[in-house]
Formats: sequence, C-alpha cells, structure tokens
Amino acid sequence: MVLDQVYTFADKFHFQNREFWIPAVLLISILLVIWARNSYHNQFTRISNAFFNIREFYQVVREEYAMTNSLSVGLAILFVLISSVFIWQLNGYFHYFPVHPTAFLFYLKIVVVVLCFFLAKLLIVRALGALFFGKAELVTDFMYNIFLMNVISGLVLIPIVLFLEYFRLISVQLLIYLSCWLLVFVYAYRLWRSFRITSGAVSVSKLYFFAYLCSLEIVPFVVIFKVIIRK
Repeated sequence: MVLDQVYTFADKFHFQNREFWIPAVLLISILLVIWARNSYHNQFTRISNAFFNIREFYQVVREEYAMTNSLSVGLAILFVLISSVFIWQLNGYFHYFPVHPTAFLFYLKIVVVVLCFFLAKLLIVRALGALFFGKAELVTDFMYNIFLMNVISGLVLIPIVLFLEYFRLISVQLLIYLSCWLLVFVYAYRLWRSFRITSGAVSVSKLYFFAYLCSLEIVPFVVIFKVIIRK
C-alpha cells in the first residue's frame, strides 16, 4: 500500500525531459528574483506594489524610474528568458512551428524575437509620444507601464513554466489555458492602465491612444493570428 502511494505520488513528477537548458534558464530566472529581492528589496517591493496601486506607480516612476539601472535590466532579462520558455512550451503543445535545427537554437530564436519586439515597442511608444505630445513625463509613464506589466508577467510565468515542465499535479491542457487567461488578464489590465495614464492628461489627444492600440497592440496580434492559422 505504501509503495503504491509512493509510485502514485512519483507519477505526478516528470523529469524525463532531456532538454538540460530548461532547468538552467529556470535557475537563472530564480537567481535573478533572489538577487532583486536581496539587493534591491525596497525597490523590488515598490515595483510589486505599483502593479496594484496607481499612486504607487506614479511615485515609482518619478523617484526610481530608469530603464538602464541594474534592477530594471535584470528584471527585463528575467521576462525575456522565462517568457521565451513559455512560448517554447506552447509551441511544443500546439505544434505550430517545427523545432529546427535543435530545441535550444529554436529557443534562442524565440529569445531574439521577444527581445526585439519588446525593444521595438518601447521605441515606437517614444516616437508616438514625441509625435502627438511633447511631455516627456507622459511618455515615461507609458513606457514604464509596459515594462512593469512585462516584469509581473515574467514573475508569474516562473512557477507556470516549472509546473508545465516537471509536474503533473493538474493536466497540461488545463494549466496552459489557465496560464493564457491569466496573461490575457494582465494584458487587459495593462491596456486599462495605459488608458488611465493618457486620459488623466488633459493635453493628450485620444488619437495618440488610438494610434498606439492600432500600431502596437492590434496589428501584431492580427499578424500572429494569421501566421498561426496558416500553420
């Protein structure tokens, strides 16, 4: 009876994956979180609070915002690494694209795409901000909102990627769909927060927000959807 219970419990774990780069990426991501909490405890806590509190968000932006400081760079790396693993797992489940030539090289391609998309979005936001209004503070708010939501998504994805890869406590299908809905919620929350940022400024034309939605939110998803449908 005891042995049967042990075997049943062991069946909930899945350590047969021979892609040894995945635990390396997970380890790097966890170490980045530990480093951020220990080395920048107050800033890390304030960033987490800024996700829920709009006043804390504005205070963080005004007092500690800098996309080039060590904490921001580390959290951005965390987001790129862990989100790329999640995309790799989704591709492995739905079989959208062939893994070529190797799984690790395919993962590196995803990393490059995610990084370029993230940087391109920030650059376009800055360009649109300079085009439609010249207030640097509002552009900074908009950019930091994107950065903040990506950081939160990266933190949320760490346990999700871990469970998808090594645990079978719930079905993979259920976990994938729950994860996707959770990310959709964060995405919708980011759009709502972006609208609050622009609507709070009287001098900002709604044309800016509409142009932002079309160029950086709607169009990329339409392109991705068409590519997936073709596959």
